[in-house]
Amino acid sequence: MTRPDVSAPGLAGDYLSAWLAALGVTVLVDGTRLRWTEERVPLARFTPPEGADLADAVAEALPSVAHLDSMAIANPDDDRRFPRNVDIRQYAAAAQIARRARDFSLAASITDLVRKPRDGNLPHGRFDPGAEHGTTLWNRLRACRAHLEHGQSLPAAVRATLAGVALRVGVNGLGFDYRRIPSGSQSGGPHVDPVLECLAFYGLAFLPTRGDGGARAWTRGWTAVADRPQRFCWPTWSMPLDRWAIDALFGELFASDVERWRGLGLGVTGMYEARAFRRTGDMAQTAGFASRPVT
Repeated sequence: MTRPDVSAPGLAGDYLSAWLAALGVTVLVDGTRLRWTEERVPLARFTPPEGADLADAVAEALPSVAHLDSMAIANPDDDRRFPRNVDIRQYAAAAQIARRARDFSLAASITDLVRKPRDGNLPHGRFDPGAEHGTTLWNRLRACRAHLEHGQSLPAAVRATLAGVALRVGVNGLGFDYRRIPSGSQSGGPHVDPVLECLAFYGLAFLPTRGDGGARAWTRGWTAVADRPQRFCWPTWSMPLDRWAIDALFGELFASDVERWRGLGLGVTGMYEARAFRRTGDMAQTAGFASRPVT
């Protein structure tokens, strides 16, 4: 029996946060396959498990606030076990939690595979940006998930995100979406779609941070380019792939020169590059990643 595809016009492949969110769906709902349309702006299309309603399945799988409080990188107000600046002792305690729960969040945040941590603090990955007042990646994630405890039902909120009609709320999100930053004509602070941000966090399961045994930390997919800062490039593809096939695809692509991706015969149809975005002014939240096609 052929399983019908689910279109997700709200998850565009040229938009880093939405691309990560599409990956997150495959992590949360086991057996879901993802491909991208071949339009000018590629859009996500999912093949959910047989008999499953994708939005309902995502809503059911999305961890609760209580679950987030038990994560390896959790930092509840009354327990500073995993602050922004993490030493090797705190990392070791978090690693015990991560191993027991098969929790990818520690690898998405930080690495201990360095010889001499600067100032005694372990280095964070490129998708764990710093923020004022020691706000952590977990703080950002939890704030988004807490917003989903109120208002419309969670399946309805997921459906709105997939359709591209979700309302944004006044939180900072994970911290790398440039669209959250208001322009000069807008008032108020950053606004994000909390469902998309939560899904994007689970997309980070594909992009762990590691060290080289020396002083350098690196995040999967980030590469050095001559005469330029590191960059992150990501693909869109035409074949319907589940989580494990996507991971295998990334293993092949990220080991190759990004300019050759289309010629590898792996169904890559588009390539995009993260571009650092920074605005001036009195906004505290000034960092983010925009993108552009790699031609």
